[in-house]
Amino acid sequence: MEDFSVKRRTSLGLLVGSLVGLMAVIVPASPVAAFGGGTGTSGDPYQIATCAHLLEIDDTTANLSKSYLLTANINCNGVSITPMKNGSTYFSGVLDGGNKTLSNMSVTCAVAGCGLFFKVTSGTVRDLNIAGSTISTSAGYAGLLAGYLGDTTNTATVSNVVVTSASVSGTTNLGGLTGECMSCTLTDVSVAGTVTGTNYVGGLAGSMGTYSASYTLRLTRATNTATVSGVDYVGGLVGAFSRAAYGVTHGVFESSNSGTVTGTGQSVGGLVGHASGTAGAIEIANSYSTSAVSAAERAGGIIGWSRGSSDRIYRSWTSGSVTSSVVLCSSGAGGIVGASDYGDVIESYSTAALSGPCRVGGIVGNNSYATISDVFFRGSLTRTSGSDRSEEHTSELQSRFGISYAV
Repeated sequence: MEDFSVKRRTSLGLLVGSLVGLMAVIVPASPVAAFGGGTGTSGDPYQIATCAHLLEIDDTTANLSKSYLLTANINCNGVSITPMKNGSTYFSGVLDGGNKTLSNMSVTCAVAGCGLFFKVTSGTVRDLNIAGSTISTSAGYAGLLAGYLGDTTNTATVSNVVVTSASVSGTTNLGGLTGECMSCTLTDVSVAGTVTGTNYVGGLAGSMGTYSASYTLRLTRATNTATVSGVDYVGGLVGAFSRAAYGVTHGVFESSNSGTVTGTGQSVGGLVGHASGTAGAIEIANSYSTSAVSAAERAGGIIGWSRGSSDRIYRSWTSGSVTSSVVLCSSGAGGIVGASDYGDVIESYSTAALSGPCRVGGIVGNNSYATISDVFFRGSLTRTSGSDRSEEHTSELQSRFGISYAV
């Protein structure tokens, strides 16, 4: 007689086997890791080995506060890049470049905040090379690293970041690294290439700080060799630097520019285009510019227009050339400062070739209340047209150092 219990067990076994086989087909494999390794902590950062890994940083809001390490050179050629953020959450983590190179990055924006990151708040970016990369924006606030660095409650930190063969173009607030630094420290950074915009244009940052508040603002051992051009507030390092209160630790230190700086308007400087603040602004110390600086008005070898009541330029120098073109005697061209409302120039000198129609000065072109001491000028001074006022601003130099100048 047929054993039906065996038959049922056999049928059941076949059914279970079929289901297991089906499950083997439909159960997905373990998800692919977003990064090359790591857990995102400071001791075990997420590893980034490809452009795809890099662009995973803003996939979640949590990612934006994690730590990352580049483990290989990354080529982003042909990859469409949107500035990284997640809603209103911005980067506050650590991106360690591991001294690797990120190359051929291309970012195009129609809204403000253009760069690899939209904004870095309290985050840190260090030990990174950026090569052959492009930013193009029709809205401004753009730089290869981030549209914005820091904010009213957070300070961004950038160190040992080297940018080569850069192309940054757009409208207002443009820089090789960032469009606007509200609160940041930039240390051992450099930019080479071109930065082209309208107002607030700088080799490193379009603008730093704000006129009515005092945040952390410090550039140390910053170098620009990029060609920088715009209209108003154009600088070899920073287009405009603003701080409400003077602080000796806030400003530009041990930094330089050798890239040509051109503005078709006013306030154009070899290091800083425009400096201002309600009760202070900027300290520039042990820094120099060897560039050719030109503007319609207020052109300076270090600062184009110094308006902060406590601006201070100390132990700094210029060579190259400084040229202003507008016949406007409230303007000026100066070896150190084009026009100075306040502040001090101390233990500094210029050997630049100076040229302009009016108020051309070896140290300061148009001086209202600046204190000038322990300085000298060894360049050339040329009045191109108009009423010459150069003697007024260089007479101290001539009497102390026997310097001749054009009349």
